[in-house]
Amino acid sequence: MPPLPRGSGAASPCQIVVGNRHGRSAAAILAAEVAAHAADHGFAAAINAPYPGGHIAATYGVPTTGVHALQIEFDRSLYLDPDGRPDADRALRLGDWLV
Repeated sequence: MPPLPRGSGAASPCQIVVGNRHGRSAAAILAAEVAAHAADHGFAAAINAPYPGGHIAATYGVPTTGVHALQIEFDRSLYLDPDGRPDADRALRLGDWLV
């Protein structure tokens, strides 16, 4: 995702948005845990704002049957340099969070 400006739906600009379609594609606790894990690694994270999740989450996430789907959006600056080229150091930091 492109960098988000202030006032984009989150309390402050976030780097990672965890979408669960407002609880319809994954349990709220799961989305909260993923966002907290991102914050623990120094990333600003938000849930459902401004991206609540799209077609894949809506189609495949059915938490009442035990199938949870999250959409995770990453600010491009977490893996690209200011010129839009891949940045290995930034990508490795993001990768450390994902592991």
